[in-house]
Amino acid sequence: MTMLSRMLLAALVVCGILCAVFSFRPDWAEAAGLDLWQLPSLQAGVEAEVRRSDELDAQLTEAQHRVGAKQQVVSDLIAGRLSLLEAAARFRDLTPPSSDAARYLRSVYAGASDDERFCRAVIQWVRGTRRSGSRAEADRVAARLEAEFQEYLRRDGRIALPPAPSPGPAAGG
Repeated sequence: MTMLSRMLLAALVVCGILCAVFSFRPDWAEAAGLDLWQLPSLQAGVEAEVRRSDELDAQLTEAQHRVGAKQQVVSDLIAGRLSLLEAAARFRDLTPPSSDAARYLRSVYAGASDDERFCRAVIQWVRGTRRSGSRAEADRVAARLEAEFQEYLRRDGRIALPPAPSPGPAAGG
């Protein structure tokens, strides 16, 4: 018998012994990571996690889109192309009503209505914006918006944002 034959025979005997032991003590095989009979359920778990990862990637992409759109709204507001109420209405339109973002808005910003809370959120975003301007510039714009907000409340007793744009006619319809 050659050396290679003896090594193969020894390996075969060891594998046989391990198979016999693991069939009587499957918990040992599981602890050693050798419980191959659970491979189908492990594979199903991996597939479920891949689907979950895809869902999370889609949610991340959507959130990044909303943040980018809100940054553009704030830029337009600072540049004077939008009023506070128009900017707040756009924030509202970018926030799904039943989302975590809507729940966060209601828990963080004070106000008698979501319209007020969106105005406060816009003002806070302006405070956090330091594009090419300084911190003092952001604070100055935020103070102006806060005064505008308070004037709406004083004059009208509440904040009423412009209605959401109605969807246009369906294409090809």
